[in-house]
Amino acid sequence: MPMGIKRDAADDAFSLCVRERSNWACECCNKQFSVTDRGSLQCAHIYGRRNKSIRQEPLNAFAFCFGCHLKYTENPLDFDSFVEGKLGSGALQILIEKRQGLVKYNKIFVKECAKHYREQFKIMSAKREGGEMGRIEFEVFI
Repeated sequence: MPMGIKRDAADDAFSLCVRERSNWACECCNKQFSVTDRGSLQCAHIYGRRNKSIRQEPLNAFAFCFGCHLKYTENPLDFDSFVEGKLGSGALQILIEKRQGLVKYNKIFVKECAKHYREQFKIMSAKREGGEMGRIEFEVFI
């Protein structure tokens, strides 16, 4: 894959939440991963991380295995169909509107955003440990 935008602490914490939300399974092919196998399940964005207003927006991300992530990166029309089927047009319209927002993406924002998503991950992990199965939603930072 081509080099992209440098990941920061907020990206890392958000990515953990996206993968935990899917119970460590690819949202396309359903391949299951362990929590310790973090690199094989990836956080895939609908709108790339350059879009700072939705960079860490839960609606903007899926958990994909490397193969599915690559497949949809190389086939954007197929990805569009997948997204429409998963989210529906209403959710996509919300995401498009949020994309127009402005965010002051600086060190303070990254620090607070990372803190928020680390807390969300702890909450989600506790729910898993308590026996909750399937998809667990998490709260958006902004």
